[in-house]
Amino acid sequence: MSTCWSQGTLTSCTRLWTSPTGNPITIRRQEFLTAKIAYLDRWFGTMSFVDVQRRLDPDSQGPYTWWSQRGKAFDNNTGWRIDYHLTDPGLAGKAEKYRIDRAASYDARFSDHAPLIVDYSL
Repeated sequence: MSTCWSQGTLTSCTRLWTSPTGNPITIRRQEFLTAKIAYLDRWFGTMSFVDVQRRLDPDSQGPYTWWSQRGKAFDNNTGWRIDYHLTDPGLAGKAEKYRIDRAASYDARFSDHAPLIVDYSL
């Protein structure tokens, strides 16, 4: 039996990235506090959860699942990857591909998030 735990928004990360605008994301941001990163590192360490999107696309900073309502974040694709599929290693090994169900335009959006969809071979 496999475990799949999917969370809509974690609003944190397990490693620091450069922002889409080229600016480093600093540890001082509320979303990237050391305690939050350490807590998630425990999930991916001792608890053995797998970030399926990252497993399928290990070198990509995105694609993003959330965009600010301000400015032209959606139009410029300057978002954050804060929506996850978390599973045990067995189920993660059955993941074949993922996609972000991103609206075609800002006006067609139904939320500031876009669903992360993963196809599994069961």
